[in-house]
Amino acid sequence: MKRRAIGGVIAADNAVIPAAVGVDIGCGMIAVETDVPAERFAGMSFRRAFHKKLKTRIPVGEGVSHKTTHFVGRTVDPKDMLAIHYVTIGVANPVAFAALRMQTVAIKFPPEYLGDRRLLAYAVVAGLLLGIVPLAFSTPLVGGWYFGTYQNVPPRIIGTACLAVGIYSLIPVVQAIRARVEGLAALAKRPKAIMAGQIAYTASLFMVCSILLPLGTPGWAMAVTAIFIAPVCVTATIYAVLASSKIPHSPSPEHRLDSCMSA
Repeated sequence: MKRRAIGGVIAADNAVIPAAVGVDIGCGMIAVETDVPAERFAGMSFRRAFHKKLKTRIPVGEGVSHKTTHFVGRTVDPKDMLAIHYVTIGVANPVAFAALRMQTVAIKFPPEYLGDRRLLAYAVVAGLLLGIVPLAFSTPLVGGWYFGTYQNVPPRIIGTACLAVGIYSLIPVVQAIRARVEGLAALAKRPKAIMAGQIAYTASLFMVCSILLPLGTPGWAMAVTAIFIAPVCVTATIYAVLASSKIPHSPSPEHRLDSCMSA
């Protein structure tokens, strides 16, 4: 089966179709046979316990969530830490990915002269405006309703969730600056720089979590720290690769762009 659209419905009788998922968002599924008898799933208590272990042991979520969940689930009070991580990253992810659209803006409106910083200023302003969304969720009124009433977060951790999502209000700025550099690297036809940035992103996430986990850092704080540091590492890596690249001695658009990037 190929190209199953999101939201589509497939009628099946006594069959499991792992491939029936929207491949356009890069999802993947796999059917795994276990030694657990089907009869045990009739009990609600077993199903809840089984589901809890699945969420703890199997990476889930979009974007950075599945990379950090593995570590958050192994901190002190993993149930509370995972709850805070899931509900706050659910607010932060949409605005962070919106900020990444700065890649397109950078390609469409590249620097026009040496020292042109208008795109950088635009990225910062756009990130700050997007950050208003998670900042609103950090307020007692909105956060209390969303985390407490809508997401059913235990009252004891609502305050921490509001704090975490408030910190996430700055992530769109970091991501917009990262996206600007990625867009300029693409415009300069430097795919190796972009690839190096992606490697740095994943490596920095694991490195930060690996350092903070033994130190007893709360799970939510560890995730927030890693998610902030990772895009910073991407930006620095792409800048470093572009700076080390040989600039052709010609008045091409790529040459002018490299000059602006190195200024």
